[in-house]
Amino acid sequence: MLVVPLVLWLLPNSPGTCRFLTPRENEIAAARVVTVESIAAAEAGGKKKGLNFWQAFAALKDPMCYIYAFIIFTGNVSFSSISVFLPQSETLHFQSR
Repeated sequence: MLVVPLVLWLLPNSPGTCRFLTPRENEIAAARVVTVESIAAAEAGGKKKGLNFWQAFAALKDPMCYIYAFIIFTGNVSFSSISVFLPQSETLHFQSR
């Protein structure tokens, strides 16, 4: 928490306003951002940005989504149950060797 003000002061607001770059490097950085944004807009083909429901339904057909959900669910269940059942090991007089 002590580093937050320092980071907020050091991080630039945009690629064109970096204090640690030369004016020429700032121009190049700003031009690259404009280029990347224009390429992304061209690839989108002028389509509306946002959620495409057909892509969301396609994700439901992908088995990797279910495998990932299973891994996250089992990990969360096992880690959350540690705090529930660990204190009971003392009440059951469990001793490690």
